[in-house]
Amino acid sequence: MSLRARLAAALVLVVVVLAGSGVAILGLVRASLLDEVDRQLSAAAEVGSGPFTDQVRPPVPPPANPLGVRSPFTQLYVAEVQPDGTVRVLLQSESPQVPDLQGIELTSGRADDAAAAPFDATSADGSVPYRVVTVRATNGTTTVLALPIDRVESTYARVRAGVVGVGTVVFLALALASWWVERLGLRPIREVTEAATAVAGGEIDRRVEPQPRRTEAGRLADAFNVMVDRRQEAEAQLRRFVADASHELRTPLATVAGVLELHQGGALPAGPELDEALRRASQETTRMSGLVQDLLLLAHLDEGPPLQLRRVDLCEIVADAAFDASFHQRDQRITTRLDEHAYVQGDEQRLRQVVANLVDNALAHTPAEGTIELRARAEGDQCVIEVADDGPGMSDDAAAHVFDRFYRVDTGRSRAAGGSGLGLSIVASIVAAHHGEVSVNTAVGRGAVFRVVLARDEAHAPAAR
Repeated sequence: MSLRARLAAALVLVVVVLAGSGVAILGLVRASLLDEVDRQLSAAAEVGSGPFTDQVRPPVPPPANPLGVRSPFTQLYVAEVQPDGTVRVLLQSESPQVPDLQGIELTSGRADDAAAAPFDATSADGSVPYRVVTVRATNGTTTVLALPIDRVESTYARVRAGVVGVGTVVFLALALASWWVERLGLRPIREVTEAATAVAGGEIDRRVEPQPRRTEAGRLADAFNVMVDRRQEAEAQLRRFVADASHELRTPLATVAGVLELHQGGALPAGPELDEALRRASQETTRMSGLVQDLLLLAHLDEGPPLQLRRVDLCEIVADAAFDASFHQRDQRITTRLDEHAYVQGDEQRLRQVVANLVDNALAHTPAEGTIELRARAEGDQCVIEVADDGPGMSDDAAAHVFDRFYRVDTGRSRAAGGSGLGLSIVASIVAAHHGEVSVNTAVGRGAVFRVVLARDEAHAPAAR
C-alpha cells in the first residue's frame, strides 16, 4: 500500500472514531439529562404514593440539575385515572399544554403502589415533550406523574450542535493537514521517484524541483540532486580518464608498432639505425609498462585494500629519498630538515612511494642549480612531510587540479618535463588511504610546497615534561 493510500485510510479511521465518539458523547449527555428528570419523577412518585388532592405539594423540592435544567414541582403534572377512565387532575403547571393521556398505557404500573419505569410522551398537540411515570394503586386507580423535558431537549440540541460543529472543524483541520502533508511530504517523494526512474532510463539531466530545505522531503530532493550531479561528474571523469589513458598508451604503442613494421619490411637493416629504433621502442615499452603499473596501482587504491600498518619513521623515509635523489641527480641542491619524533602508523612501502613521487615531481620542475628541501616533523598529534622547490610555481587554478589524474600544468610543469600525470594522483590516493591530507601552497614565480599531514603515532611520542 502506498503512503498516500495509508494516509487516506488513516484519515477515514480518524473520522470514524470521531463520529463514534460524538454519538457516544451525545448518548451519555441525553441519558444523564433524562436520568436527572427520572430521579425527580421518582421522588415525586414516592411523595405522592398516597391519595393526591388539589392541595398536594411536595414538602421539599428536589435538588437542581447540575447541568442547569431546573425542574420545580410547579411544572409537575399529576392526574388520577379511575378504572372507568375518568381523569381527575390533581396538580398542573401554568402551562396550558398537558400530556396526552390517550397515548399512555395506564396499565403499565404495577398493582403494588410502586412506580413503573419512566417513558416519553408528548402533549396533546405534540409541541411539548414529557417524561411520564405511572403508579397503579391496589384500588385500581392509576396516578400519572409527568414533567416537561423541553429544556432537556433544548440543552441536548445545543450539545449536539456543539459536537457536530467541533467535529466538522476537526474534520476540516484533519483534511487540511492531510493535504499539507501530501503536498509537502508525499508529492516531493513522488517527484523524486519519477526523477530517479527518468535518470535510470537515460535522462541524466533530470532533476527535482527545489523544495523547502526545512522539511525532510526538501532535504531528500537536495540529496537526490547532489547524488545525480556527482554521478554525472563521476561518469564524465571516468570518460576523461579512459580518454587520457588511451592517449597516453597510443604514443608508445604507435612507436613500438612502427619499429616492428619497419623491421619486418626490411627498412631497418642491422646497424646504427636499427639499434636506435630498438632503443626508442624499449624506452616507449618501459614508459608504457610504468603507465600500466600506475593505473593498476590507482585501481588497487580505489578498491581500498587493507594497508600493511606498522610503526614508520618519516625522518628515515625522507632521508632515504633525499639520498637517492642527490645520488642520481647532480643538478639541483637537495637539503633536509628532520624531527626525530615524526612517527606514524602506516604502510612503509606506500609512504616511501609518496615521498619518492613528490621528490620526482620537484626534480622535474626545479631548474638547474635550484634547491629542493625535504622536511619531516611532528606538530602536536600530527606528523608533516613537506617537499619544497623553487621552480616556476603554479596558478591557483592549476593548483586546484594538480592532484587530478592525467592533469598537467600548461606552464613550466608540462608534458615536456616527462611523466604521465599520475604521480601526484597516486600521492593523493595513498595519503587518503592513510586518512591523511595532502595540499600544495604555490604561486606563479615562487615555487611550490607540497604538504602531507598524517596522524601521529602517540605510542612513540615524547613524554610531556
